[in-house]
Amino acid sequence: MRIFALQLNNDVKGIEARKEYIESLIASLPSPDLVVLPELAICSYMASQKIWEYADNCGRSTAAWTIQIAQKYNTYVGVGYLDKEKGDYFNRYMIVGTGGVCGTVTKSEGESAVFKRGSFGSLIETPFGKVAVAICYDSRRKHFYENIKEKQISLILFPHGAPADPAKAD
Repeated sequence: MRIFALQLNNDVKGIEARKEYIESLIASLPSPDLVVLPELAICSYMASQKIWEYADNCGRSTAAWTIQIAQKYNTYVGVGYLDKEKGDYFNRYMIVGTGGVCGTVTKSEGESAVFKRGSFGSLIETPFGKVAVAICYDSRRKHFYENIKEKQISLILFPHGAPADPAKAD
């Protein structure tokens, strides 16, 4: 299986601009089976409430775009995004293939006053096996390892975001 992990330029802002940027990177990859994008790839990592303006509605837009990309490049894509559901904001990660969304996980230890925290699942079932996903700080939490300790895991992902240059005003 050919897996490509992409780190993104966090200075690229705006959902459509980021989608175009991400697709340009995926288009340059030689026959990927799985493309792994970082935490909050679709909106760019921002650890403040300013990120809320980039929220998806229950993952609909992210799923539609990512399915389109998976089909176009005949690959699976793991993607981080900001989701709004029932008035709360969640830091989420989904894996998508040509047939649709395989599954989604939610970061349990979200940045305080930005993302809803909780005790969420850690596994996504895919045709290539169970994928355990711990978004950023969740990879350091006992909760994640308790969730997966009795499972047959094919792959473990630790998608992390990287903040923009703090010296830049934007």
